[in-house]
Amino acid sequence: MISFNSSFINEEYKLSDLQFDFKAPGGSFDYSQFFSREIAFKNFHINGAVKDSGTTINIDNLTADFGETKFAMSLAITDFMDANLQKTAMQFKINNAKTADLEKFWPVFLNEHNIRNWVINHVSDGVIRDAYADIVLR
Repeated sequence: MISFNSSFINEEYKLSDLQFDFKAPGGSFDYSQFFSREIAFKNFHINGAVKDSGTTINIDNLTADFGETKFAMSLAITDFMDANLQKTAMQFKINNAKTADLEKFWPVFLNEHNIRNWVINHVSDGVIRDAYADIVLR
């Protein structure tokens, strides 16, 4: 199901407010720039808005089930059109992730000091019950 509620073009022909709400009962994605393999999902849901003439993007809620692993995320990008002022705030939450699945979910580009490879090769049995991360990039 895809639904839009918007009045997104104002009198100056600029994006002013676009709200979105996407749902998918299941599927998969293969984005090798970020993840090491194709990832299947169920119960995907994302909603949010593009505001302030397109300079602010808010993802209020992104959730998906990856088998037993539950993923939730919110994201705010401000001053999106100005590279000098761009700010990104992200909040992540993962529940019940099997440590054996870390390779699948840990982005391949986040491997500073070979940490990703070490964790994947040395943490092999268990469950991450609740993991949270708050990140602000400027």
